[in-house]
Amino acid sequence: MPIKVRAYIYQCKDLPAADSNGTSDPFIKVWDISDKNKKTKVIEDNVNPLYYEVVELEYEVRDINDLESYPPFIFDLFDQDNELLNSNGQYLARAIITPK
Repeated sequence: MPIKVRAYIYQCKDLPAADSNGTSDPFIKVWDISDKNKKTKVIEDNVNPLYYEVVELEYEVRDINDLESYPPFIFDLFDQDNELLNSNGQYLARAIITPK
């Protein structure tokens, strides 16, 4: 049974600096079972970005009472590199959230 889960993405703190000016241009990619590219907006020149965004995730569940046996949600954090052509961003960090 497919379900939708809303991920409320508020902020990041103390991100590593990926740019030469001591900041980053972070955005978050969220992985789920769909083929759609789900990501936040890019926050320019910031290591403590505020997003305040909601991302809807699709999830396939066989038993709603046994969520802990399902794969986690994965949030990958990247630095946007506008000066590089065809860049998907520089990897910065990952958050793994287990459903409960």
